[in-house]
Parts: sequence; structure tokens; C-alpha cells
Amino acid sequence: VWNDPDLWLSQVKHAGTILRHNFFPLEDKRIKMDNKNSNNKRGADDPNQDNNNNKRSRSAKVDLRFLVASRDAGAIIGRGGKNIQQLRTKHKTIIQVPDCDGPERILTIGGEIDACIDCLTDVLPTMADNQRLRQDQNELRALIHQSQAG
Repeated sequence: VWNDPDLWLSQVKHAGTILRHNFFPLEDKRIKMDNKNSNNKRGADDPNQDNNNNKRSRSAKVDLRFLVASRDAGAIIGRGGKNIQQLRTKHKTIIQVPDCDGPERILTIGGEIDACIDCLTDVLPTMADNQRLRQDQNELRALIHQSQAG
């Protein structure tokens, strides 16, 4: 819950910086079967082998999920999907707000972490404008998997 959307937006940008450095990206760890020895171990010349296990790629793909009110979801989508299509094109991200019968929907922003954070910073003012009509405070709830929290 925040009273000043601009202050909260600056805090989200700061949190985005923290996410860029600490978020565990979803990485594709599949290995081709023909690169394995007969004893199922990777060879020394295997290009899929992680040489730097502790380093994370800056261009790693992530999914950020948020719980938003259905009214806010409508503002994010826009008439005929115009707003969400502009966000997808501008940030080159996958943005989904599936329809739901309940009072809330899940906003999913997927792609490179930098693009996802930039997309979120564009979504927040839309939500703030929509919520400001209803009340003095605004709300955004992040859905974080238990393996990432703590």
C-alpha cells in the first residue's frame, strides 16, 4: 500500500536494481544426449557445461507475477488490448493477464529482467491513476515462489 505513487515508483526502481543482482533467473539446463559420454557424464569440451556456476547471465529470462484487482487489469489491458499490446511491443516482453471470475487477476510479465522491470515501471502509473479514483491508497502485491523468498 502506498500513498505517493511517485515515491513508490522510485522504490520499485530501487527494488528492480536489487532484483537484477539477486534474482535467481530461470535458466534452461537441458543437455543434449549426444554430448554425454556413455556413463552419462559431460565431456570436458561440452559447450553446455557451466564454467562459471556462480555467475548469472544479465539476459536471463524471468517471470514476475503480481496480484492485481480486476479493474486495474482492465486499465492495464486497455480497450481492445491496445495498452497491453503497446507494452509488449515497447519492452519486448510477454505480458499476460488471464481472465478470472474472482475479484483479482494475476499479471505476469516475462522476459529479460531489465525489460520486465521497465515494463512494470510503465504499468504502475496506469494502476495508480485507476486506483486513485477509488481511494487514497494504492496497492500492488507480488507473488513470489517460496523457493525465492527468504
